[in-house]
Amino acid sequence: YFVITSLEGKNIETINISNFKKIKINIKLINKISNISYYKKKKLQKRNINSGTQTSAKSWGTGRALARLPRVKGEGNSRSGQASIANMCRGGRVFVPLKQHKKWYKKINRKTHFHTLLSCFISSTYSPFVLSRGHDLADINYFPLILEDLIHYTWSCFEFLNTLKNTGGLSDIKKSIRMYTKISKLKYCKKGPLLILNKKNELYYLLKNTFSLEIEDSRYLCVSQLAPKGRFGRLCFFTKSSFMYLINIFGLIDKKTPKFKKNVVKKSSYSIKIK
Repeated sequence: YFVITSLEGKNIETINISNFKKIKINIKLINKISNISYYKKKKLQKRNINSGTQTSAKSWGTGRALARLPRVKGEGNSRSGQASIANMCRGGRVFVPLKQHKKWYKKINRKTHFHTLLSCFISSTYSPFVLSRGHDLADINYFPLILEDLIHYTWSCFEFLNTLKNTGGLSDIKKSIRMYTKISKLKYCKKGPLLILNKKNELYYLLKNTFSLEIEDSRYLCVSQLAPKGRFGRLCFFTKSSFMYLINIFGLIDKKTPKFKKNVVKKSSYSIKIK
């Protein structure tokens, strides 16, 4: 069962899920899609085909004790008579230049992307997976941390951080600031916790500039956020509305879950947007 905490750090409600322990985490599928989604962000590079060959040059032939390379035309200039266009010449072309591949980004199936988000969501709720990634859970009373919906009415970032002292989770934010300044070997500790909201409210734009804390809408989740660099088990802070929204989509409630068929995908109940 999952506990909903108040802003003072007390227990208010509980959510019981029976089908939660039966689901398995597919680790190979997370690593596969995280590598494919990396190429989507990468900037492609290319070189012009005509670069290094746009000079008026012609070889002088044999019989002059010189190489048979094409040489620049003209007289009265230091450039005239020099070799060009070849690989070893000054201002020439490059051997095997970079080319923009046509099939750089592979398409991801809708069903496989749906199962990866489910396995990443479940791994963030188990404490041993989160501790193995390097997060700190000493302050949190009830894990996973599900906050009340009254938190949307906060008026400043200073008030939000004071609530985390009562509920817990502020020690991990301070830890990620220290790791950010240290050696690059500890890159896996750079990213701090992730806060998931139901919609882009005023709180989304208020806490957008906080250091070592990321915010995202529950309808626009991605694998690179829940499992950065293919490492699952990121610490996540939920609200009550966002946590219930994700359970309804993944079909973890005791009600009848929709099967994966062509007709079910077109319905509005399966309304998750993929980047």
